[in-house]
Amino acid sequence: MTGPRRRHPSALISWAHVDPGWSPDQIGARRDAVFELATALRRNGVDVDVDLYHLSASVDWTRWGPGRIAECDFVLVVVSESWRLAWEGRGDPTKGAGAAAEADALRSLYAVNRDVFRDKVRLVLLPGANSKDIPSGLHGVARFEVGTIDDAGLSDLLRNLTEQPEFIRGELGDLPELPPRSSASAQARSAPVTAGPAATVETDAAPGPEVTLGQRNALAKGLDYLRHIAFSRKGLANQLVSEGFSVDDSEFAVAAVGVAWGEQAAKKASDYLSHLALSRRGLVDQLVSEGFTQGESELAVANVDADWDEQAAKKASEYLSFNSFSQSGLTRQLAFDGFTQSEAEAAAAKAFG
Repeated sequence: MTGPRRRHPSALISWAHVDPGWSPDQIGARRDAVFELATALRRNGVDVDVDLYHLSASVDWTRWGPGRIAECDFVLVVVSESWRLAWEGRGDPTKGAGAAAEADALRSLYAVNRDVFRDKVRLVLLPGANSKDIPSGLHGVARFEVGTIDDAGLSDLLRNLTEQPEFIRGELGDLPELPPRSSASAQARSAPVTAGPAATVETDAAPGPEVTLGQRNALAKGLDYLRHIAFSRKGLANQLVSEGFSVDDSEFAVAAVGVAWGEQAAKKASDYLSHLALSRRGLVDQLVSEGFTQGESELAVANVDADWDEQAAKKASEYLSFNSFSQSGLTRQLAFDGFTQSEAEAAAAKAFG
């Protein structure tokens, strides 16, 4: 059985202060929500740090956030459009230097060791957040929807950070001593012989194993996730484990949800292309990183409704919106992203045309 942490876990809240087109009132509401989140977590024993605590100090935000990411046990990413754009390298370079630096540091960790990344990062959806703003590649990371910023709304997140799952395995008892059951044929041989027709013996089939409470709850949670988000088998199992379910209960749930994982891969591929420009190879790699098998990923991408020349053109436009490239340099970048040489050259030529 996993016991509670004996020390206070430390966590950095990484967040973007403003989304595109926001009013001052919306900016203030997010700041207040983040401050309330930090306050509530600290009240419950989590040693939270956030940039709001340091606004009156002289701080190099491009260094502060990455440093705290390395020092803290967890990074709580407040899901928003601007943070997603920072993760994807498409944020406004004149705003949000801190969030951009933190996203860059986390992206580097993601590239080096995804297991360490998944152990450290938690996605937090505050009231009003849109799941479509979960950054690309992070749909398999543990996420927590905070309906209200209070002890009840933070319960699942607190259990995860403090290693106190709601459902735990009971103590393993001794094996029972069960008497053997005599077979019908043995009973017939031992019974006295009498005249008359032979009797027919009917027996009930042995009952199957009962579904435990943990299995039932894991299954319900898995089905709830699949109503809103496409998951791979591995990704859903990891998500359930991150929610505190045991590995066994999580594996039971993913085996019982009754979905076709190939269809989930197809849905996930379409989801990505609805807001990201990706090459064919890049989309396959993205799906594999989400836990889909190579075969599921390749089949999904082969059947997705995509114009790869158009995707290359979109990607070229994105790059030029925040960076300076020569035409040849842009071609090389697109080829590095997995576009074919002809796709890359055509997109770069169109962008400079």
